[in-house]
Amino acid sequence: MARVYLSTRDRLPNFFKMIRNIVLTFVWIFFVSLIASQYGTITSVYGLIPFVFLLGIILISIYVKRKNKKSQKAHEKFLAQFKELPDDYAIFQGVTVRYEKRGYHVPLIVLGPQAAFIIDTQLGTNHSSDATYHLDTEREVMEMTYQKRGKLVTSRMMTGLSFLRQQVWHGSKMWKSEGMPIWVQACVYIPDPNLTYHTKKIPVARSWDELIHILQTFQPPFQPMEKDRQKLVQYLKKNINAKELIVKEEEYI
Repeated sequence: MARVYLSTRDRLPNFFKMIRNIVLTFVWIFFVSLIASQYGTITSVYGLIPFVFLLGIILISIYVKRKNKKSQKAHEKFLAQFKELPDDYAIFQGVTVRYEKRGYHVPLIVLGPQAAFIIDTQLGTNHSSDATYHLDTEREVMEMTYQKRGKLVTSRMMTGLSFLRQQVWHGSKMWKSEGMPIWVQACVYIPDPNLTYHTKKIPVARSWDELIHILQTFQPPFQPMEKDRQKLVQYLKKNINAKELIVKEEEYI
């Protein structure tokens, strides 16, 4: 079973959360005191303003927290699927790649025994069931064809695959400079069985089974040494201050 590691770099430590809450409390107390000194009472119309303000902050905070928790849960459920890969695979979420004074946030890296895969999972997130899509990875465009007033209409969208290529290039150079030469491969995952595509260098997966097949059968120009691969695992765990995703079966049924 593969191991999945989550990034904790972008999570605010509890200490700083406490400091933030204290500062917000003092700001609110100062606001209430100011109203009271100006109008003599906090039960006036003006005095109710800070309480309404506070209630709004509380409600918004609760909404954002629930939304983020739901989104995080869905993301973890997606990542948990990678655990079906063999033991010699490791999955990393939220890696920072930096080389030659340029940095990139890489959402997903799958490190296998033969290569490291940087996977783009965003291209298919806004697909409509009422349209058909054609991806051209060489021209970096996505064509969407749909019905409009009884006519077929085709529109083109830029894919941003050049950004994916830059992540791959900088990742490869960065890890090589750190003494961990490994082939880094771009990959696109769009869960749409009706998708058509043209590609030469970037594998495209249209289903989960296709993605797993690519990760297990891809053959790079050279194979990494096991000691370099293990070194990269430890390097990436440190990079994201890793927390392993532990899955309870009943959570993701």
